Amino acid sequence: MADRELLFINLGLLLGIVSIPFTTSLAAVWFNQGSNAKWAIGVYCANWVYVSGFFMLTIHHLMGHEHLSSNATGTTLKSLWRKGYIGIIAYLVATIFALFYPAIAFSICLILAAYYVFGVAEEVFAE
Repeated sequence: MADRELLFINLGLLLGIVSIPFTTSLAAVWFNQGSNAKWAIGVYCANWVYVSGFFMLTIHHLMGHEHLSSNATGTTLKSLWRKGYIGIIAYLVATIFALFYPAIAFSICLILAAYYVFGVAEEVFAE
């Protein structure tokens, strides 16, 4: 079940998700280009900030509207909410680092990707 607000939040999330291949390609092409790398990696990291923000909005909306999620997902939503803070803060830090140290910023994004793929997936499948 979904309401109108959740559908619009989901559209915002999907906009960020479909931008990932473009920003990844941009970062890959410009990574070795010296001074331009900071802007390309910055756009890549900022895209992840955007996706994380809309992910947090989705979780927040579902937590506030119990009729949209089952009781079984309550624990998972709270856990994802806590993990979402890690992501959005780390992606903001990576975006700032991109202006000075693009390689470190890109490394932060890679570490976060591994964290979410293995950490969150393990928790979701364990329940």
